[in-house]
Amino acid sequence: MTERDSRHDDDRDRYADRGEAPLAGYAALAGAYATGAAVFTAAARRRGVRVPDRVPPWDMALLGVATFKASRLLTRDKVTSFLRAPFTRRQEEGPGSEVMDAPRGRGLRRAVGELISCPFCTAAWVAGALVCSYVAVPRATRLVCAGLGAVTVADACSTRGARPRKPGRAESGRYRQRKFRFTLFDDDAASMPVRPLDHGDPVALGSVRRRACVRPI
Repeated sequence: MTERDSRHDDDRDRYADRGEAPLAGYAALAGAYATGAAVFTAAARRRGVRVPDRVPPWDMALLGVATFKASRLLTRDKVTSFLRAPFTRRQEEGPGSEVMDAPRGRGLRRAVGELISCPFCTAAWVAGALVCSYVAVPRATRLVCAGLGAVTVADACSTRGARPRKPGRAESGRYRQRKFRFTLFDDDAASMPVRPLDHGDPVALGSVRRRACVRPI
């Protein structure tokens, strides 16, 4: 066997089910996706469902936000962990109520685990389902997308509200100010050097000419 043949066998093993990537599982998932699209197309034609000529920009925005949120709920939310449990294992805790799962097993099981633990991969399936629903029942789909969009806005507000406040300019290291004690005394009684307030401008208080000064505590 030549060195070239050996390298070719190594590459083939790397992309085999017993290697790093379960190609057979990926092929099965791609076939399921294509089959679902074909079944929906045939059913829509039989029922006379008309495909819209154009999709308004606001509907595109709703579909995009709903796809984002639904994919995050399916792949990262703690409550939906029971759906991922047969194909994934808990890896670490994420921000908020999210968790990070890792695929487990081999073959199709690992492929499904990689799909449902990756929000980018799941987004393609969610988008496909929402588009089919939009074609069949657009009003109901808009309502569902609006609900998911509302959850997205609420999550963004909650995350921003829970973010710790940054120290103000007076509390930050470079601009931290010292505390001073303000005193008033007569000009004649001044016996120690002080730093006058407001660049030494005297302030007339009553009948006695006094100077407002400040000393560090």
